Amino acid sequence: MRRWKTRHDDLILKAEVDGLADRSDWIARLW
Repeated sequence: MRRWKTRHDDLILKAEVDGLADRSDWIARLW
């Protein structure tokens, strides 16, 4: 259970990082 939660947290963290990267690319295009 703890291993699954750790993996789940990693997926959420990766999704947040990917979202920030996409947002940075979008802002870079505006400039």
